[in-house]
Amino acid sequence: MKFKKTFSILVITALLFGGATGFATVSAADSAAATAADEDKVPMSLQYSGSVAEIIKDNDIVSALVIIAENNESASRRFNVSEDTVVIDNESGIAEGLSAIKVGDKVSVIASPMSTFSIPPQSPAYVILTNIQNKAPAKLMQVGTVSQKADGTMTILDTEDNYLVSLTKDTVLAPYRTKQIVLPEDIQKGVYILVWSEIMTLSIPAQMTADMVVLLAGYDFGKIPMPAQPASEDLDYTVFENSAGETMLPVRSIAEGMGFEVKWSGETRTVELKKDALTYSMKIGSTTYVNNGQEQVLQSPPEINNDRTHVPATFFTEIMDVVI
Repeated sequence: MKFKKTFSILVITALLFGGATGFATVSAADSAAATAADEDKVPMSLQYSGSVAEIIKDNDIVSALVIIAENNESASRRFNVSEDTVVIDNESGIAEGLSAIKVGDKVSVIASPMSTFSIPPQSPAYVILTNIQNKAPAKLMQVGTVSQKADGTMTILDTEDNYLVSLTKDTVLAPYRTKQIVLPEDIQKGVYILVWSEIMTLSIPAQMTADMVVLLAGYDFGKIPMPAQPASEDLDYTVFENSAGETMLPVRSIAEGMGFEVKWSGETRTVELKKDALTYSMKIGSTTYVNNGQEQVLQSPPEINNDRTHVPATFFTEIMDVVI
């Protein structure tokens, strides 16, 4: 197991592809694009299509959807949602609410590659596309480079070099949940967009002419949104090896991405993770931690590195069953 010294959380938590076999909405062009990617490169997102089997609520607010694969009824995944999850009608490109989704609906979910080693596997949902029966689901991408041709056509290459998208005078440009009039110049490097196109080549990158583009202004799907927290515990993606050679990972970045509430006590120098009936408590410098009231032992004690709390990778892999 090799780690780069600094990288995204998406690299340290891998998708359980075995559980997603029946899910992935992968065209031939998508497969070709993926083949061209670096062997150890983790994509920004993965896309799944299927039927809603269960809607999970917390205090009458939708917190997760369980989706059954459209071509494999034995495969299911749980997608955790929040107010930051984009929900949009795939047919019209108009925003919808989570409350509009019903059991049995056909949806396409664009989610983080991060997955828990649970049954079913759980992933944070970035985008949920409803009403997918009559139109190919949109693609989520981050704009990499933008070029303008003499005929007025705009060409976009995404940051992962998977798609080369042409925007013409006939391409519909629309906002998400705002009254903004989206202009071609608003499609700039770094922004996230949803792109609809019924035809895509098998080339690398896959080429398409966009029928519609929705600008997701203010969204950053490369990072999992985090609640406000003290500056000393800001979101962090760095890892390092401690003196014993153990790989140390940032606890808040990963745990909150898995839906845990993370609390730090500067007075006692302890970090506590809570989710439903699960509770973990660890103290800086101590190999003893508490798992649901029972004291257990870590391979290495938690450490503070660059003002961030880090814990051994084995805490996630062996105790929390995260696949790395």
